Amino acid sequence: MPPRRIGPRARRRWPWLLPALTLTVGAGWGFVTAFELTFQFGSDYDEEFTAWVGAPSAAAFGALFLVGLLASVLLCLKRWRLRTRKGILWTLIAVTVTVSTVGLQESLARRYVAHHLVAAANAIPVPADLTAQGATELSYYGGSAFYGLYAAPEATRTLVPHPGTPAEACADVNLMVAKQPGWQPWGSSCSFERSEGRIRVFLGEREPGMVVVTADPND
Repeated sequence: MPPRRIGPRARRRWPWLLPALTLTVGAGWGFVTAFELTFQFGSDYDEEFTAWVGAPSAAAFGALFLVGLLASVLLCLKRWRLRTRKGILWTLIAVTVTVSTVGLQESLARRYVAHHLVAAANAIPVPADLTAQGATELSYYGGSAFYGLYAAPEATRTLVPHPGTPAEACADVNLMVAKQPGWQPWGSSCSFERSEGRIRVFLGEREPGMVVVTADPND
């Protein structure tokens, strides 16, 4: 039996279908890799932070996988002319580059948000009667290379009023909140929070007679 010959229409489809399938498989691999970060069962700081970091990449590659499937199905059809096939493939390439770049950049920005936490804590205006108790501290919680968990960062700035009484500390907190918009009550009295993009800042009297500013990832 003579071998089956590939018609001119089939030969016209494969040069455009193979790159589309390659991009689709790559997007699927990226989605699976990023989804492993977001698929966390616990509520610890490092698990929440890891899921928050992986979410933009997982969303980007998941969307690209679906777009790639649609483009591959379209390229399988016989009705398209050469110009249309070129348009479908180059559109898929442009969308893949743009969306993947945006998703990866956002994940990287979240992954390395630590130095922005220190800047956010230091940016809170301080009344004249408050004295900083040392430099702003940057701490990390959890993290495990074996389980693929990132350590969650936190910046803490401790301020001491003069005199160091709870009433004076609470008055200073209310004064600091009045100088900046966007503060919302949080938890107990004399405690407030404010979201600043990827960062969430907490301000309050955490210890008797002391004002504490804490900056965490906004996860």
